[in-house]
Amino acid sequence: MIAPFLERGLDGAIFGFAVETGLHVLRIIISGVFDRFPRLKLVIGHLGEGLPYWLFRIDFMHDRMVTANRYAGVQKLRRKPSDYVRENIYVTTSGMAWEPPILLRAIGAGSGPRAVCDGLPLSVRARRSSRD
Repeated sequence: MIAPFLERGLDGAIFGFAVETGLHVLRIIISGVFDRFPRLKLVIGHLGEGLPYWLFRIDFMHDRMVTANRYAGVQKLRRKPSDYVRENIYVTTSGMAWEPPILLRAIGAGSGPRAVCDGLPLSVRARRSSRD
């Protein structure tokens, strides 16, 4: 799976870190960790590594996989995967010093995970990133 990333230099901060982190968080959710440890919380950066934008599809496809009994390692969860993202995951704005996705996140705040700021005002982060 890494080869297509490596040949174009996409394995690091440009894209690979987000893909890898999003994959691991989704694996934690699908494995039932939050059913076993319902008070467990995770904090992930980059406004959720893309997961908040995939919630509908993740719920839909997880339900289809469970119904079809397609994978032995995919079992029914007590709740929808998106419920765990909303209740057990906090996202930060770290690494996302660009207003559009932050505003999109703010608009959809009722339907996504809880957001926490990385402690640096957006205007300061934007100025810093424009100089880099």
